[in-house]
Amino acid sequence: MSFAKALVLNLNNLAFVLSSLGNPSLMKKTGITLLSCLLAVSALLAQSGRIVGLQFDNSNGTSAVLYPTFTDETSGVMTRLSQTPSSSDQFSSGNSTVDPVNYKYYYIRGLNGHQLITVDLTTGMATSSGVNNPNNANIPLTNIQYNPADGFIYGVNMVGSTLRFAKLDPSTSLVSLVNSNPISSDQFLSGNATIDPVSGTYYYVRGAQGNQLIRVDVQSGTSTSVSITNPNQALQPILNIQWNPQDSMLYGLNFTMGQLRLAKMDPATGVVTLVSSGPTSGDMFSSGVAALDVDAQSFVYVRGVPGAQQIVRVDVATGQVQNSSALSVNAGAKNLTNIEWLPVSDPVSRFDAPTGCGDYQVSFADLSLSDNVSWDFGDGNQSTSANPTHMYAAPGTYTVRQIANTSLGSDTSFQTISISPGIALNLGPDVSIFPGDTITLDATTTGAVNYYWNTLATTPSIEVTQGGTYSCVILDSTGCFGRDTVEVTSKVTLAIDDTSNTNVYATNAAGALEAVVWVEHFKPMSSTYFYELDVTTPEGWTMEEVCSNGMEKLAGNQIRMAANSEGGFHIVFNPNGISGVAEGMLTLIDESNTDVLRNSMFIVSNTTLSVGQVSDREFNLFPNPAQTGSTIRINEEPVPFELYGINGVLLQQGINNEIAAPLSSGVYFLKSQDSMQRVVVIE
Repeated sequence: MSFAKALVLNLNNLAFVLSSLGNPSLMKKTGITLLSCLLAVSALLAQSGRIVGLQFDNSNGTSAVLYPTFTDETSGVMTRLSQTPSSSDQFSSGNSTVDPVNYKYYYIRGLNGHQLITVDLTTGMATSSGVNNPNNANIPLTNIQYNPADGFIYGVNMVGSTLRFAKLDPSTSLVSLVNSNPISSDQFLSGNATIDPVSGTYYYVRGAQGNQLIRVDVQSGTSTSVSITNPNQALQPILNIQWNPQDSMLYGLNFTMGQLRLAKMDPATGVVTLVSSGPTSGDMFSSGVAALDVDAQSFVYVRGVPGAQQIVRVDVATGQVQNSSALSVNAGAKNLTNIEWLPVSDPVSRFDAPTGCGDYQVSFADLSLSDNVSWDFGDGNQSTSANPTHMYAAPGTYTVRQIANTSLGSDTSFQTISISPGIALNLGPDVSIFPGDTITLDATTTGAVNYYWNTLATTPSIEVTQGGTYSCVILDSTGCFGRDTVEVTSKVTLAIDDTSNTNVYATNAAGALEAVVWVEHFKPMSSTYFYELDVTTPEGWTMEEVCSNGMEKLAGNQIRMAANSEGGFHIVFNPNGISGVAEGMLTLIDESNTDVLRNSMFIVSNTTLSVGQVSDREFNLFPNPAQTGSTIRINEEPVPFELYGINGVLLQQGINNEIAAPLSSGVYFLKSQDSMQRVVVIE
């Protein structure tokens, strides 16, 4: 790392550099020379940067996780620095900070803030370390701010209803109290703090309505306070405060019902002034999720509900919105939090280039620390786009070069990528299976090295003895995959059909009620079946059995069906004006009177006017997880189901063999046949 970079990034603002020129003691303390100051000023004037934050993702259907992320404000595209999460959740909104000297991003997580997560922004790798608790505080350190003047992370230490000033050494994760005396009582918002490294002053807002500014000297830990004015009787006069070294003011968001405006506060007097004459956006924002681009003099914040967030950039001089983009990702959740502004000086080239399959198209993700990049795709084509998409003309191996540039120079990195013609899987047409038969599903494909069936088998072929939906994913040696699905249908089925009886119930609830069981038969193996009917009815009800279509009722408990036909077995109830519920079980047995082919339970009521069915088979869900708005298959035959939200609210119910997945991602519960299964829905 060059000295100019260390200086520029360590000071992080022009005011600090300029103030050093007239402060011999500060110059001596930091090792600053006149030449280095001039170099820093020159570099800083041309310096730019980017937004870094956390992508909050629970799309895997289990615990929520966090990914460090760079964000392109113009397009709103979030790019993960690593495909490996930096930690699970249990973090506080806005409770993060950045060290621009070594390109380190810090945040604290855990129920009581007991863990420090450090992300190396040049590699995307994360490490964690335990945070000690020197005074058995409720929260050892929160509202953290990195101080470039001494390399410590400062924040508030919460014990009961009082706050103390503390610091953390990021190299050891040790927390120590700067001053053992309280600096204020609590009632503070997570992440709503900032630091002025020139004067060595730490600021935070407290009070039920954010009506008090606390100023803390980082060396002594002593504090003073001033009341915050409220020029427009806002719910909160100023939140998400950020120190601006250009004018020594604190900038933040003025929160009225449904609206946000940019505001600034004089830290000496607590006077708040509205910078924006009108709203910069609606509300629905998180405490502390904001950053200040000092060079561009822009205030940046995130708003919106999870999955539909925006990143907003506002000019601090005029209060006008410069850019507002919807956040988007290639995969995972569209949730961004704990953003920090990372000024960039010396460049670091880094990018992600996934393997191209099938259509030879590759989308490159810029993970560099730079002002701009240029690309050579290894096939004679170039680009200067930040995140280009390139179509290769033919499969093969290509060496891709990225050059990352800043005002201080350039850095180059290379990656070799493989472009594969892809791999296709064909499991053949849908098939049918008869009771007792076995069929083989074969996924053997030239070039495939791995096989993943939804039955958990990993062999090229599997044997199937019952109906259902079967799918397989195959991978080749380059990581390209193919997928196919086949439906296996059972030839003998029973289903309770209640749709034809709806009008009967509605017009004459006291009249005859009919449960219709349809039996389909396609194979000329046995045309005669035994059945067993076990029915319980209220006293006074009567019933009879009727066959129709291709079914014939024989003597005793036998029915006959013509080969390759279907027929109906009717059970007609007459409640004779008596309210109640009839329950029954129909069992179909083959002609040997030994093999039970199917059981079906039905419920008939002239009070609830419904017919239900419960199958004795366990049910399987596919796919699970499922995409929002897609179709989830429960079984090969209709079954009664109830779909509940995670809060226990009934969302859907009915009788079917498939359901429409909810339109919102999350965890749901499906109940059927006295069994409950979890359903995960992703975007």
